[in-house]
Amino acid sequence: MSWTNDPDSWSRSLGKAWGIALKQSALDPEGVVVEIGPGFTVKVGLGLLDAGFHGTILLVEPNGEARSWARWRYEEILPKAKILASEAPVPRLAAAVTGPVDVLAANHILDDLLLGACLSPSERNHLFAQMQPERACSPSLASAWRDLIDAPQVLESVARRVVRQLVEYVERLQPRVVLFNQYPSWRHVDAGLGLLGSYGHTMMLSLATALDSAGGATCSQVHEGEDSVTWLVSHPGAGPGNGSRDIG
Repeated sequence: MSWTNDPDSWSRSLGKAWGIALKQSALDPEGVVVEIGPGFTVKVGLGLLDAGFHGTILLVEPNGEARSWARWRYEEILPKAKILASEAPVPRLAAAVTGPVDVLAANHILDDLLLGACLSPSERNHLFAQMQPERACSPSLASAWRDLIDAPQVLESVARRVVRQLVEYVERLQPRVVLFNQYPSWRHVDAGLGLLGSYGHTMMLSLATALDSAGGATCSQVHEGEDSVTWLVSHPGAGPGNGSRDIG
């Protein structure tokens, strides 16, 4: 069934896909996973559950309401794991976990980072708190996106900056594996903002290109019915020297 008609079914489907991706990456079930921007979703968490993970998870989520919600839900579905949360925005690292990072994960984060980079802190807090589970785009959120779409040069410039910051974050964190995905958002499609899907896809390809020289990044598109998910896999910290560091 399409995610546009059944968001909950889509979340479960993505969770299974994350489980497959994590197992294919040889996830250490007792290792450290850092997830950027979980928001009000647990798609990566469902994948970790499916992969039998019981290590440490650091949720990097600047929005306070989303951070509290995500931590509560992750503790609920992964009771054997240690769940930590940080408000430090990319590319800044905080200090809650010591040790090598096994996987850096992000589910459909590029458009959120793009929008967030164009807003003031108060605007970010207000708009991102409205992205509740299975809720359509609010009028104020849709309006903010339309303002940006009407300024394509600004949007493209900020998109390049977001990609550079992600590369910096990966270089500092040195995870063994980077796993990101991106796909058309049902919220955006319903709000007449389908064009944002192309921005996210372009940013994903740019990120893969930037990571490729150091981490052998690959970018692949998986089609399932009318749905299309682009996955990025990179191995920046797979070699020797991936030692301990403060990451959370």
